[in-house]
Amino acid sequence: MIPIESVIRDRQDDYYQALRRADEVGSSTPFIEFLLSAVLAACQQLTGEVTVEVTGEDRKLLKHLTKSINRTTCHQT
Repeated sequence: MIPIESVIRDRQDDYYQALRRADEVGSSTPFIEFLLSAVLAACQQLTGEVTVEVTGEDRKLLKHLTKSINRTTCHQT
């Protein structure tokens, strides 16, 4: 099992800061970035990897996912 909950618990201040920032900018991007970093940290704990670089393609995917999520959220209201 991936220890995502424990990573988020360990980064609780960052979690709430990401939520506040997302609210301030009116976009879920800061929160999604936090969650992805928590997933990465949890995976690194399991695999023993120290660092992973985010490539340009990863950034494009993140932007696309964020736009899709924002569109879905806007249409649900």
